[in-house]
Amino acid sequence: MNRKVYFEHVKRIVVKAGTNILVDNQGELYEDFLNNLAEDLSSLKKESKEIVLVTSGAVRMGVFKLGYDPLVSVQNTQMKQAAAAVGQVILMQKYQEILKKFGLWVAQVMVTRSDFRIWEKYLNILNTFNYLLKNPQVIPIVNENDTISTEGIEFGENDTLAAFIANKIEADVLIFLSNIPGVYSGDPKDPRHQGSLEFIPVIEDITPEMEQAAQHAKMTKGSRGGMYTKLQACKMAMNFGIYTVIAHGHEKNVVRRILYGEEVGTLFLPGKRQVQRRRNRKNWLAHALFPKGKIKVDSGAKAAICHQGASLLPSGIKEVEGNFVPGDLVSVVDLESHEIARGLVSYSSEEIVKIKGAKSGEIKARLGYERGEDEVIHRDNLVLLV
Repeated sequence: MNRKVYFEHVKRIVVKAGTNILVDNQGELYEDFLNNLAEDLSSLKKESKEIVLVTSGAVRMGVFKLGYDPLVSVQNTQMKQAAAAVGQVILMQKYQEILKKFGLWVAQVMVTRSDFRIWEKYLNILNTFNYLLKNPQVIPIVNENDTISTEGIEFGENDTLAAFIANKIEADVLIFLSNIPGVYSGDPKDPRHQGSLEFIPVIEDITPEMEQAAQHAKMTKGSRGGMYTKLQACKMAMNFGIYTVIAHGHEKNVVRRILYGEEVGTLFLPGKRQVQRRRNRKNWLAHALFPKGKIKVDSGAKAAICHQGASLLPSGIKEVEGNFVPGDLVSVVDLESHEIARGLVSYSSEEIVKIKGAKSGEIKARLGYERGEDEVIHRDNLVLLV
């Protein structure tokens, strides 16, 4: 089937740039790659695509700047954290320098796994992403916060992080930019297999044989990922209903070519059940959780929510019932107490009582502090029931 079928309605994209296509074995950046990537991202932003870039490379850059042994440092938590602290600054500066030439700004987002385990933190991260993604001049760039991550809370490497982020922000496509063109029937870096391997353009099921072959593939010095971790991340994304591609990052305009339907890289297809499950996410939100309270809104807010696809703002709120905290599910009812929607709140019931009826510019004065969010319920966390 023509790949255009899978990508013609794509809106939200996560691109993961691996260490080996970003940084060479002396710790220097591949600037040609960064310029090519920036050109692709700029072009896609002009087409109103929403893009998150998950980047590796900071640890390797810092390792060489600090004179560490690459093989030792990736196994030593303190050395890795120190290297990340140095490398992240250099890496972000270079991203900003190159993206600025295309009229884009970097928004750095540092996360750990624990940030997604607490509802309030997760909701804050999600709202931040939703706000940044709507800005045509901003590229959110995500990395695990290696300067504070330790065993037990870290993602382990950025392939897993990319799949995790793609799920949480409900991306349509996840693209892994690697140093190989895609998936083969064996390890293409093993000289014993040269000339005898088959390239696999489309994968509908990741088999144990594929995983076993990937486990035995050699990992580049100073890299924490590899084909095995990519396959595990692709499996996660497929289960989330996300179309995923592994491709060589140094191919010209590779991101655009993938999204325009060219047969570049290996495409991983989620099953119909996974895609359907993804489409039913808001049905789950509507029916699988029990509301912790109610928010009564005026007719203007009702019309905006039901007919204009708007978020719920404080100005349209008339009454609050129940006790709830940020991240809880609440019912949204009209003046006749008919339930019109349900959603995950960004403020507690106590806070909403204080800011109900307020304009966005009045929230800080009413609360006495700033939360940085205008919406009581963001549209992406709201499901209509009428």
